[in-house]
Amino acid sequence: MVCRRAGSTRADAPNLSGAERQSLHADDADTFFGVELPSLTRWTFGAAQAAAVRQPVLSVLGTDTEPLWVEVAGLLRAWFPQAEECVIAHAGHLLHLQRPAPVARGVAAFLGRHPLRDG
Repeated sequence: MVCRRAGSTRADAPNLSGAERQSLHADDADTFFGVELPSLTRWTFGAAQAAAVRQPVLSVLGTDTEPLWVEVAGLLRAWFPQAEECVIAHAGHLLHLQRPAPVARGVAAFLGRHPLRDG
């Protein structure tokens, strides 16, 4: 498995954080491929279901994100016209691990604009 953190190409590289190393752990991979991924193939969610969502939506994207996830972010913007985008510099798909402080600030700002309400 390849990790795209600067200067690292191995899961056991010394410059990986504990969270990044854990995300590459074999047990997690077994759960993902054996349980989670098969469930995703049976899950149906598309434009029709998205049209029913009236709540605010936040899309968080790193500037170093691979093209597949950039396409997914575009699909989210198409499905959720109310989506706000938070772009995190120098982060890829694991942006919450690579740049936790800017991600937390972006989520906090979003929740500040759209506070959760009871009921």
